[in-house]
Amino acid sequence: AVVSLASVIETQLHDNPEEMAGLFFGLVVASAVVARRLLSDPAPVHLLLVTAVAVAVFAILGLQSGPVADPAPLAFFGAGALAICAMILPGISGSFLLLMVGMYGAVLGAIDDRAFGDIALVAAGCVVGLALFSSLLGWVLNRAFDTVMAALIGLMIGSLRVVWPWPNGVGIIAEDETEVVEGTGLDWPAADEWFGPTLLGVVAFVAVLVLAELGRRYAD
Repeated sequence: AVVSLASVIETQLHDNPEEMAGLFFGLVVASAVVARRLLSDPAPVHLLLVTAVAVAVFAILGLQSGPVADPAPLAFFGAGALAICAMILPGISGSFLLLMVGMYGAVLGAIDDRAFGDIALVAAGCVVGLALFSSLLGWVLNRAFDTVMAALIGLMIGSLRVVWPWPNGVGIIAEDETEVVEGTGLDWPAADEWFGPTLLGVVAFVAVLVLAELGRRYAD
């Protein structure tokens, strides 16, 4: 599925960055809502943690210019190790983490271009990350589940800066391909720019909540 869709997604990221950012924005907001429902015993301290993490992540992501251009081999390895951790963390995906650190497009491009060297580095990172972090994350989740979930919710909220659709979505090159646009810059849409990204964001938001509800019912 990843291989077959890589070309389509990469093309859409390049041709329609604002619309794709709107789609991701809806997915992330819905994921935060789903994660909130997983809290077993929410308390004021969890709200404080959500706020602190969200503010910190929002500020830190403002320091980066956007997706990583021409990443080094170590970046592909680290991307694999980071993404595999999402298999253990509820309510979060590997794609989301890659998007947040600016490696989503690079990994997707490597898959689409059949860049087997880069793909091998990502795979090696997955293996090492799973071996090193699976036991640790499992141990932490068993002992402080609500605290971890609160931190993840804050991470999702703060990272919305990366997928804010305007001025240029998840891209760093302007539509005329001559001007570098800050990937984490924030702007307000013009009257003719808001509809597509907003519509896709709403559709993604509803789809995630519906799937989460169906999953809950089948689990019960």
